[in-house]
Amino acid sequence: MTHPRGWFFRGLLLAALVLPAATGLSAPAATASARSATETEQATDRRDLETADRTAAPDAETLRGEDRGIPDVLVAMAASGGSDIAYAVIVEKSTQRLFLYAYDGAFKKVFETDCSTGKAEGPKREKGDSKTPEGIYFFNDEHDDKELSPIYGVKAFPTDYPNLLDRIAGFTGSAIWLHGTNKPLLPKDSNGCIVLGNQDILKVTPHISLHRTPIIVVDVLSYGDPELNRIAGKAAAGFLKDWETALETGSYHDYLAHYGSAYLPDIAWWNTWRRYREKGKAKGSYPDVEIRNVSIFRYKDIYAVLFDEFLETGDDDAKAWPTGTRKLFMAYEDDRFAIVGDTYQTLPASLAGQRKDPPLIAVLSRAESERAADAAVAAEAPRVIQMVDKWLQAWSDKDIKAYGSFYADDFRSDGRDKSAYLEYKDRLNRIYDYIRVERGDLSVEKGDNGRLIASFVQKYHSSAHRTVGAKRLVLKEEKGAWKILRETWHRK
Repeated sequence: MTHPRGWFFRGLLLAALVLPAATGLSAPAATASARSATETEQATDRRDLETADRTAAPDAETLRGEDRGIPDVLVAMAASGGSDIAYAVIVEKSTQRLFLYAYDGAFKKVFETDCSTGKAEGPKREKGDSKTPEGIYFFNDEHDDKELSPIYGVKAFPTDYPNLLDRIAGFTGSAIWLHGTNKPLLPKDSNGCIVLGNQDILKVTPHISLHRTPIIVVDVLSYGDPELNRIAGKAAAGFLKDWETALETGSYHDYLAHYGSAYLPDIAWWNTWRRYREKGKAKGSYPDVEIRNVSIFRYKDIYAVLFDEFLETGDDDAKAWPTGTRKLFMAYEDDRFAIVGDTYQTLPASLAGQRKDPPLIAVLSRAESERAADAAVAAEAPRVIQMVDKWLQAWSDKDIKAYGSFYADDFRSDGRDKSAYLEYKDRLNRIYDYIRVERGDLSVEKGDNGRLIASFVQKYHSSAHRTVGAKRLVLKEEKGAWKILRETWHRK
């Protein structure tokens, strides 16, 4: 029997042959080289690869024992968040089994148990059909027993069904969870969720990272030659690099060429992106998109590629700004990968709630605003330093009138308004024979609402005692001068 993946992997193998690592060319040059190949050469490659595929990928029915190997839904995994190990949850509906796989340089099965899926056969299509969806999903929340009805057991993990491809296809429904139960576990007994015994879900829980750990649901798992998945991963990585290059330096058409014929991504932001690139080029550098922690999973002819995306704006600080965890769905069209779905799995906290601009533009705008703010702070720093030094001198001179002139009208400290505070300081001045106040290096940074923060080590010496501590002044501009709005000190 011909292996069901044969046509697809023949394409992947052909794609791998034209990757930069194989050709020694840059990614765009490699792509151009592949497209210029003669039909005769391609036909020869196809015949050779078809023979290799039939030899390397035996029928799944011959791999049903303990030596089945690694499920071919797992292509590549990368850990994130400081962990060295990545995990994936796989559900096989036909056998009502759940598997947990780990990757620490090699894939290995670390747990397997019974599960229960939807009462109705087939992949989910409609709300209320009692079917469990099939495909690649990710856990996006977690609930403990105190938040759950008893029927959901001691732990529950909602998934992101319907994902982007489900929504494009018009599938409906929601609330597909992996959860425990307070009932005996029976096969195919849920309304669409994946259910485990309470003890089993507690065993899986430590290995789930929200928005990173996939739950891949299939009817029947297939197991193939790991080399085929390695080549598939290499092909996907090459395509991803080419897409990244088009985003950084290519044209609108170069970028869109990486997307499927039936899928048009939101591209309204491109002109803004192009203007940022031109500004960067004028300074000698383009914005640099970085792709980190790439994981690749497969369901039938769809590949889900999950990665953390960062943006270096091309400025001197070389700061890598997080733009989110991005998820691309890819399939094969005309002997090459094409993106058939493009979305963000998560956004960084700094962009949470913003919907006006896509993440890349939002980050560039924020970086530009922060650079402008930093420049403004730097321009004001000499005035702030001069003001602080005069304030310290007035304090040392016990000149309460001059000292008070450096405080804002709405200054408060320990429940005292400005007038009461200055009376308190004047009484202290009368107690001490002398006061000397000095500072160490002073830093100025941006505060909220147009304010500035001045921080330094303060050394206080009077006829009664000596102290050294960290001083922090919140400054507001009042009548054209910087004034102290809030003042804090902590002993070092």
